[in-house]
Amino acid sequence: MANMVWVNIEDNHFKIWGFDIFQDNTTGECELITYWGRIGTPMQKLAKNKKPFRNYPDAYDYIMDKIKEKNAKGYKQMPNHEYFEYTYQDKPLSQLIEQIEAI
Repeated sequence: MANMVWVNIEDNHFKIWGFDIFQDNTTGECELITYWGRIGTPMQKLAKNKKPFRNYPDAYDYIMDKIKEKNAKGYKQMPNHEYFEYTYQDKPLSQLIEQIEAI
C-alpha cells in the first residue's frame, strides 16, 4: 500500500483517493490499483480499479499525472495509516475530519 492517501473536504466533497502499484519480479509488468470513495469508508469497501502496465516507469508516469490532477482539484495528502486508523477503529467521522483539517 502506498504511504499516502489523498483527501478532499473542500466544498463538502468528503472524498478519499489512493493507489497501490504491484510489480511482477519475473516479467517487470505492473498492476496499478486505484481506490476511491467517501471519507470514512473502510478500505475493503472503497471502489477499486485495476490497470496493467508493461513496466514500472509507465505506471509511475501515469500515477504522477493522476496525483497532479487530484492536487489541482483540492485534494491534500494524508498518511494512509492515519486515515485507516480512524476507519478500522470505528472512530467518529468528526475526529477524522478534524485530523484532515489539521493537515
